[in-house]
Amino acid sequence: MKHTTANFTPAKVGPLPNIYLPMDGRGDGEDLSPDFRNAVPGGVALTATGTPTISNSSAGCGGCGNFASGSLATTVSGANVLGTRDFTIEFWVNHSALGGGGSPVLWGGTPAAGGYWDISLGNTYYNNNADFAFYRTEVSGYRHWGGDISWGVLPLNTWTHLSLTRKGTTLITHKNGILVQTLTILATDSMEGPNTSSSITVGAHPAYMDDLLITVGTARHDTSNFSVARATYPPRLVPTEPHVFLPLDGANGSTVFPNLAANGVAFSAVSAPAITTSVARYGGASGNFQQGYLTTDATAANVIGTRDFTIELLGELLCSRGER
Repeated sequence: MKHTTANFTPAKVGPLPNIYLPMDGRGDGEDLSPDFRNAVPGGVALTATGTPTISNSSAGCGGCGNFASGSLATTVSGANVLGTRDFTIEFWVNHSALGGGGSPVLWGGTPAAGGYWDISLGNTYYNNNADFAFYRTEVSGYRHWGGDISWGVLPLNTWTHLSLTRKGTTLITHKNGILVQTLTILATDSMEGPNTSSSITVGAHPAYMDDLLITVGTARHDTSNFSVARATYPPRLVPTEPHVFLPLDGANGSTVFPNLAANGVAFSAVSAPAITTSVARYGGASGNFQQGYLTTDATAANVIGTRDFTIELLGELLCSRGER
């Protein structure tokens, strides 16, 4: 149930994160089992390599990931490509040492091709700075540098919140909610270079991590500072995924009506519903259903039944029922 009897201001629905790993142990926070499940409804699954574990008191957390002996990874898929889209990656991290050539805790790529982008906590061969790097092109198996942006030197054995955002042609880093650096990149810069599929790996370097949130398609932060708080049981609740979310945006006359809810049910057109930009609300477009409608298949998944639910929309009535 999304609303109660209280009044509210209608607002555009925001996207859910693609990956949210609370990494909480049994009884700690919002995930009640000691595993690494993705708490986003319908979100991509991650598989362990080695033995990453959930740690509690030993890491000074009520539940966090211990990646001293293993890592997590998604499958190789086009769904895991950041590409040229806006995104935000944010998480808590606590590490005790740096590697010589780098200390990657997050990277996108494939086992065969290696990393297309990575977040490293720093390396002892250079300047010890934690940074994000991406590779713009790949020729004959060799990656060509695209750019990098830093968080500076991170304290050891201390929980630090890192945030990386792409907003248009700007990369933005925050450390503990405080702006660190911005970097201008090309609008055509894809974080995976020319590659159209990728895997996301978590925990390649020994470290504790917590509350990993990856959102692709929108920038959760801009250059403004924001508040973060490290608590014993840091709650970060993911909103309930809508069963159907039809933004009804697009070019005038378009007959494409995608359901943007994760694992959302598909709709088929009956007659000729279309997108119109002449009568618009959010997104500069609306659905025109004067000449047709959309419908789903008849399945049990579409039964409301006795459960709580909310249905909301913006509409403009052009005739009453008796005038049809």
